[in-house]
Amino acid sequence: MRLNALLVCREPQSLRVLAAAMDTLEVEQEVCVSAPQALELLAQRFYSALVVDFDLPTAGQLVRLARMAPSQRRPVVFAMIGALTDVGGTYQSGANFVFYKPLVVSQV
Repeated sequence: MRLNALLVCREPQSLRVLAAAMDTLEVEQEVCVSAPQALELLAQRFYSALVVDFDLPTAGQLVRLARMAPSQRRPVVFAMIGALTDVGGTYQSGANFVFYKPLVVSQV
């Protein structure tokens, strides 16, 4: 089974960097811009990874809900955070890894 990722982000620059990194790793990507849309997509299909911009409203809630999925449907969660985002809160929400914005391909 191919790896795939759901990218929840509105920033064009971050999406370009994520797409470049995922293309290199041959990870299929799907983009959405809101937590409600992401929840709907997560309910419909399995994603290997969930990449969430924590500057979006309800990002933490989205991650908490994704982490409650059955273990065979639970994605690895990557949080994108800015300088003012609480790192501890990000991990408490259920993020497995953190990317610092602005994103750089080598970091991703």
